[in-house]
Amino acid sequence: MNARDANRLLTAISVADYRVNPGDLDVAFWAEELGDIDLVVALDAVKRHYRESVDRIMPAHVIAFARSRRRKPDDGHVGALTGPPSWARPEEMQAFVSQRAALCRQAIRARRGTTTGERKDDADEREPEVAAVAAGD
Repeated sequence: MNARDANRLLTAISVADYRVNPGDLDVAFWAEELGDIDLVVALDAVKRHYRESVDRIMPAHVIAFARSRRRKPDDGHVGALTGPPSWARPEEMQAFVSQRAALCRQAIRARRGTTTGERKDDADEREPEVAAVAAGD
């Protein structure tokens, strides 16, 4: 993040939090701390933070949000699954697990070429490494 983006970010933060009054040193500090984070992601982090907290936002909050976004698949690719965020409540965790399980089932069906829950259990129709594991090799 460059100084111009950091200034924009801090201006947005100051709208939500009257305690933030960005000066040149603040802009330089945030620009340095959030070096590789995109302004759009940082603004999303600010929105999320102030929806859930009355605490002052710090660079660590933005960085944690950006890291969680990097781990989330944008296209639903099952290979990039991660756990629920550390701040998730139990009901959010259950929804997260259910969602991920549905994505896994969908990916398995797509891989097998089926659209319903029917199973193709013939080892000949499986991929070689799956057939080898099923056979105990």
